[in-house]
Amino acid sequence: MGVGFYRTIHELEADSPRKSFLTVFIVALVLSMWLAWLWLARVAVYRSSDRARLIGGTGYEADSSAAGRVIEIHMRLGQKVVKREPLMVLDSVAEQRQLEEDRTRQAVLTPQLAEISKEIDTETAGLQAAQQTSAVALNQAHVEWRGAEKTWQIAADIFERYHRAKDVVPQIALLKAEAEAQADRSKADEQKLEMARRERDSTAQESDRTAHIEGLQQERRRLEGDIHTAAAEVRRLEYEIEKHQIRAPITGRIAGISPVRVGAFVREGDRLAIVVPATTLRAVAEFSPSSALGLIKPGQRAWLHLNGFPWTQYGSVLATVASVASEPTLVNTAGEPENERIRVELHIDPHSAPLIPIEYGLPGTAEIEVERISPARLIMRAAGKVITKPTSVH
Repeated sequence: MGVGFYRTIHELEADSPRKSFLTVFIVALVLSMWLAWLWLARVAVYRSSDRARLIGGTGYEADSSAAGRVIEIHMRLGQKVVKREPLMVLDSVAEQRQLEEDRTRQAVLTPQLAEISKEIDTETAGLQAAQQTSAVALNQAHVEWRGAEKTWQIAADIFERYHRAKDVVPQIALLKAEAEAQADRSKADEQKLEMARRERDSTAQESDRTAHIEGLQQERRRLEGDIHTAAAEVRRLEYEIEKHQIRAPITGRIAGISPVRVGAFVREGDRLAIVVPATTLRAVAEFSPSSALGLIKPGQRAWLHLNGFPWTQYGSVLATVASVASEPTLVNTAGEPENERIRVELHIDPHSAPLIPIEYGLPGTAEIEVERISPARLIMRAAGKVITKPTSVH
């Protein structure tokens, strides 16, 4: 028997069915485990943002409400301020000098007004007293005139009787009665004239006092007008001076300052500082509509990678999706055309990355875990995208 035939027989004897079955079993087991992993395992699918940044509450601008030259600066970046705290002072020397003049004028006019008012009260009281005295005197003169008139009438009646009986009445008695009647008439006329004179004097004095009081009242109205005008001017100047005080619009922290120095001139409406409220920081990220709409939802986990802080060294800031915009907005970045972006707000955990100084305005990117699917579905989804991708026509 040849050597080659002997070896073939020996190999056939060594190749038993048990070894073949074991090989098939191992291959089938590996294939089953791979298929099970392919369909039962779950892998995370992420969506990355174009850009993201840390924000607080809405930033409030501290604008210049007047034009002027800067004489004082009381702010610095990161400074904590309270509402109405002075941040910058503009030159208002001219307004302050005018304010001092108007206040001095107001201080001078006020005592004059008080003096005029006091004099008006005195003159009014004197006029009332004079009117009462004049009324009493006129009543007295009227009574005296009526008495003289009555006496004259009696004397005239006696003279008339004596005249009718002159044949029996001595001539001397007749002349005496006539003289008494004439005297009584003269006295009555004098009383009447005195009453008229007193009435004219009382009217004249009352007119003079009334005219004097009216003049004082006009002077008081003029002083009141001047005082009101001065007070209005004082309020206006105080408002103008206050406009030269640049104050913090809210309580918070200064997040931005314009490059202005003492001596620089600022115009009305110039933005001088930005103050953000002392609230919990959150993040806002911008995604393309195709990668966000229908996929990103509130409650999903996210990771924030901040520029300048490599995640391999500093780690990532953990976050949770808080809200997702339903409509895209146009975003214009310097050097790039306008693109539609979906705004997504994130609640961050500032303690998740202790090596990173969490501060307002830090830029970066965000990754959001949108779903967990099997590798098989992920492969089929990728294949579907390739199949449905439109081919270019030349």
